[in-house]
Amino acid sequence: FAKKYGNVIIFACVFLAGIIARPAAFLSLNNIIGIISQAAIAAICCLGMTFVLMTGGIDLSVGYVLGFCTYIFGWSTVTAGLPVIAGILLTLAVGAVCGLTAPLNSTDMSWNYNPSAGPWLATQIWEYYDYTRDRKWLREIGYPIIKASANFAADLLTLSDGEYTVSPSYSPEHGGCDRGTTYANAVTREILTDAIKAARILDTDPQSVKEWEEKLARIRPYKIGKHGQLQEWYEDIDNPNDHHRHTNHLFGLHPGSTIDPLHNPELAEACKTTLRQRGDEATGWSMGWKLNHWARLHDGDHAYTLFQNLLKEGTTNNLWDIHPPFQIDGNFGGTAGVAELFLQSHTGPLQLLPALPSAWTDGHIHGLRARGNFTVDIDYAGGKLTKAVITSGSGEPCEVIYQGQTIDFPTRAGGRYTVTLTPAGTLKVK
Repeated sequence: FAKKYGNVIIFACVFLAGIIARPAAFLSLNNIIGIISQAAIAAICCLGMTFVLMTGGIDLSVGYVLGFCTYIFGWSTVTAGLPVIAGILLTLAVGAVCGLTAPLNSTDMSWNYNPSAGPWLATQIWEYYDYTRDRKWLREIGYPIIKASANFAADLLTLSDGEYTVSPSYSPEHGGCDRGTTYANAVTREILTDAIKAARILDTDPQSVKEWEEKLARIRPYKIGKHGQLQEWYEDIDNPNDHHRHTNHLFGLHPGSTIDPLHNPELAEACKTTLRQRGDEATGWSMGWKLNHWARLHDGDHAYTLFQNLLKEGTTNNLWDIHPPFQIDGNFGGTAGVAELFLQSHTGPLQLLPALPSAWTDGHIHGLRARGNFTVDIDYAGGKLTKAVITSGSGEPCEVIYQGQTIDFPTRAGGRYTVTLTPAGTLKVK
């Protein structure tokens, strides 16, 4: 009904409101000419625009928005004494803003509607700070983006059964509209967490922090489904025989930080079940992502399988990632996944060799970057750590984890610290 008659209803309502409010001005010849002219231009623009807005699950063409603006500005140009051309320009300007803020080009919302993508990208702003610990940058550049994105994500939340959830939402490129996909909720959980940490570091926005904390505490938690999987949807409707390339609902495992085998072992096992159900074969970028998933799950051998699959089945001879014809996500994902096999720091401590494949018995990797502004050189032999040299860039405390052992120590900016094992197998630092 809305698709067929939405624009007619909007036009009629605004036209009627104009007659009631300013009948003489609205029905003047100049205004009528302005309305017809702007409506014609709006119609022409709509032929070249397939931007789509989503409202309550109904797709509304941006033409409706342009039509609405046409009448608003057709009315305002006369009452303000402006020439008709001013109304035309204003209409096009507002129409462009409405369209370009959500440049969608398909009515298939399963892949085209993804407002959580912005907050996802904003988490990378926090990541930059977490690696550099540049407070000046955070205050002047990073935090305003993080704050705005957290506010946007918080506004997307609605209450359902006493819990906050992103509704409506999709699991991108997979399935239909849902009242709270795990993906969207996980992204929201991540950006709110980042915003709270950033605000506390800068000692600012206590009221915003209070709101973010309140909503974060009530976001619908992760659910383990009847097949042992991490649920992708609000309801337990996952298909265990689904081999789709996307693993959107594992965002909290990677690149997020809210699922970790050290702190959430049951959720980690559910992620393993999901990955086994989806399988190891996929497009290049998907295998790169799954490589990171298995690394975060501390399963180096399975991660190594994905790495081999990525090189054999998802990479061309010139090393381009295959997602016909080329998609660099797989190249970046594969590189990141290999680094995750040797070093992880997304939960705070520096985890050394958390997912070393058994096939890689001897070697070294130097110059890895860790959160906290640390640079790490790792040497290993016989599948075991021989030493790790940690250089502190900001002089912050350092905590190291290796095979269940933890050691922490203060650092100074520019200091180098060598972590080794004693003959008894315990960690020591000098």
